[in-house]
Amino acid sequence: VTSIKSEALKENKEITEITIPASVTMIGFGAFEKMPNLEKVTFEPGGTQLSIRLDAFARCPKLKTLVLPKHVKEITGNITKGSTAIKELKLAGPVEDNKYIEQDGVIFAKNRDAEDNSYCLQIYPSGKGPDYTIPESVQGHKVTKTWPGAFEGAQALKHITISRNLKELGTASFEESGLVDCTIPRTVEILGNSMFKKCKDLKSVT
Repeated sequence: VTSIKSEALKENKEITEITIPASVTMIGFGAFEKMPNLEKVTFEPGGTQLSIRLDAFARCPKLKTLVLPKHVKEITGNITKGSTAIKELKLAGPVEDNKYIEQDGVIFAKNRDAEDNSYCLQIYPSGKGPDYTIPESVQGHKVTKTWPGAFEGAQALKHITISRNLKELGTASFEESGLVDCTIPRTVEILGNSMFKKCKDLKSVT
């Protein structure tokens, strides 16, 4: 098996555990999305050049943790949005060229074409909260962006502090999160669309 097609097991109600062989190099869009009883995902070590597409493990309410393999090459967007039992994400080891970094259970990605070797916050686990501060840097590299949908579905998140190194908040960064309030510093230069869409508990943005 070298690939798992998009929506391959979407909404499957029977499976509770999945082991992904090292031979797999592609996990398609929404491959395991909305699996109500999925509790555990294991990646076999020793693979190469794995790509994981958007929503691959999204909205799986019983999935409590996800350890991504060090042979991951490409992650498209927030692959665990709305999986509200996940409180932290991990990397099994250093990823080639430090393309992805994990800090405090959050996944950061190297900004494409950035000459300053800066990073963006790409995946915030939906069960982590209630407070979070976007760090100024990870492993000595500035964090300057949030990926579109980075905090989407993070119902446990109530309060966020945005660092002054952050220049861009991606589209729908906080969509359907549990935010109650948010202060955006003047140092943020770009605000994406639908930033707070479906944030039912949001009372103030300043």
